[in-house]
This record gives sequence, structure tokens and C-alpha cells, in this order.
Amino acid sequence: MADQMVLLRHSFVPVANERDATETALALAPHLDQIERVTLGHVIETRPGAINKAPTDKLRADAERFLAALAADIDDRVTVETRIVFGDDVAQRILDTAVDVGATAIVFRSRERGRLVRLLSGETATGLVKNPTVPVVSLADHTGSVDHGPETPGSSVRDTTTSEESAASDTERADSGGRR
Repeated sequence: MADQMVLLRHSFVPVANERDATETALALAPHLDQIERVTLGHVIETRPGAINKAPTDKLRADAERFLAALAADIDDRVTVETRIVFGDDVAQRILDTAVDVGATAIVFRSRERGRLVRLLSGETATGLVKNPTVPVVSLADHTGSVDHGPETPGSSVRDTTTSEESAASDTERADSGGRR
């Protein structure tokens, strides 16, 4: 346990979006007694010459909101800070930020995605474990059968799409040139 405590002492936890923040909180909770400090991070993907999905200010505000919500869930048990960074290589920015903050490990929850989406977009998780500069720890999924309770005003709608439905939807979008 002492070795694991050193490994997780300062965990850098990348978070993709609001739903991921909720699910990461559940997956991280059983390990908080082994962690002294958590840096929550989000990478806003930017591509030179490409049009962003949303204005940068909105993307930053959204990230600040969901990182603050996750921080509030865990800050009574560990020291928490947040980082929002920009870059076109999400995995590399996660690795760089983990080093910048002095993290002892990158701790993340693997995200379920359709095969076509993984193929076309690359896999951030693969990039993290390919040539890591700090240890990378994948959290077990503790959200499989968890009911997150009723939706509250202003919260995101729960995605109940199955992997098969997601893959079929991905294929339909690819067949239609990416249009829905």
C-alpha cells in the first residue's frame, strides 16, 4: 500500500466533459484515501486553421464549471487544483501538464466510444500509455449500473445509448458524410 500511496500521492486527472466529471468522481472516490493532492485538467482541442466547435470562451467556461463541480465533490478529502490547457494533441497536452504540475501519476477513467469514432479520431488513452513521462493509472468503471438520480434543471441529459447503438450511429454519420 505504501508504494501505491506514493504512486497516487499527486494525481493528475484529465476530464473530458461534464458527464465524464460525474463518472470520474465515482471512479476516483474509492482511492481518495491514498491521494494527497489532485490536479483536475481539461484540454480544449485546437487545430491550426480549423474552425472550433464552439467559441473558445464558451469552451473554457464549460470546462471551468464541470471541473469546479468535480473539485467540490472531492475537495473535503484532498487538496484540489484545476488546469485548463489548449492544444491539438490532447494526449501530449495531458502528459505535458502532468509533468508541469509535478504529478506522480496520471489517473483517468477510460471512456466508452464506438469503434468508428475511435478509428477516426485516434484514441487519447492510447496516446497516454504509448510513451508516458509519468505512470498512467486507469480507474475501474464504477458507473455501469449506477443510477445518477433525477435530472436537475441545468444539468446535462443522461446518454443511455448502448455501444451497439453508438456504433450504428457512428456508421450512419460516416455514410452520410458526417451529417446527421
